Amino acid sequence: MQVQGCRVRRSHQVRAHRRRAGRGVASLMLAATLPVLSMTLPATASAAPAGAVVVIGDSFATNHSDDLGPACGHSPTSWPARLARRTGDHLINVSCSGASLFGRYNVYDQAKKAQKRNGFGPRTRAVLVQLGFNDWSGNRLHGRCVATECAHDGKLRTMTAATYAGRLRALVDYVRFYAPKAAIRIVGYPELFADGAHNLCTNVAGTKITKPQTRAAVDAELSLRNTQSGAADILGTGFVDARAVTAGHGMCSTDPWVRGVMYPRPGLAETLMVRHPTEHGDLVLAKAVADSLDG
Repeated sequence: MQVQGCRVRRSHQVRAHRRRAGRGVASLMLAATLPVLSMTLPATASAAPAGAVVVIGDSFATNHSDDLGPACGHSPTSWPARLARRTGDHLINVSCSGASLFGRYNVYDQAKKAQKRNGFGPRTRAVLVQLGFNDWSGNRLHGRCVATECAHDGKLRTMTAATYAGRLRALVDYVRFYAPKAAIRIVGYPELFADGAHNLCTNVAGTKITKPQTRAAVDAELSLRNTQSGAADILGTGFVDARAVTAGHGMCSTDPWVRGVMYPRPGLAETLMVRHPTEHGDLVLAKAVADSLDG
């Protein structure tokens, strides 16, 4: 009997040791990646609010022009805000205009901020990541295409699903360990220019302006969409194809769901957001994300 009791106690000790070892493995996995990023996520997670939804993203998730400012402003009509109103979930939106996967206020800077707000825990419902536009295509490429003819851009060579997935791997592993019930979704970007388009369009105070021979900007968008989708396949997360649900409503369309220059909005911070979703565009994306979480 004593032997059996000893075995029982030892079995409990072994399981406890394995649990501690599992936590250590998760911490080591992060430690191998995050020191390079000058940031570490805590080795333990606090209790998240019931139904917490964490949003990590850039200006497409804020729809606000506060570019990497201390507040990182968010529009009340952004898709995360609309998602929270639609589902009733507790929103922890740490996205910031100008953010990226690799640069300033990157994905792990945002993850650390979310963790400080108790974003990762057993009651977390979802972690949503909308990043990449500022890393590869973004405003700089579109700006060059407006100013000059651009048929090719070297950055497209770096736009691979493996690179994107590699950057998110530590975050995905961390979430799966500390928030095992959370759905993880990579959220895509809305259509700015239609598939196969050769022209870049914008709308300035109601007047459409077209710049021909700007296929590189379109190619960059398509490449980013395929990169995000491929990364989701590699990581085993879901992918919300924003380009698909907004198809036919880019800037050159007769019914654009992305706005041009001086598109009227309630506040100046939203009015300045050129090439970002209109209120209806954000509403459509919020529904797509909600459907993805319910599916």
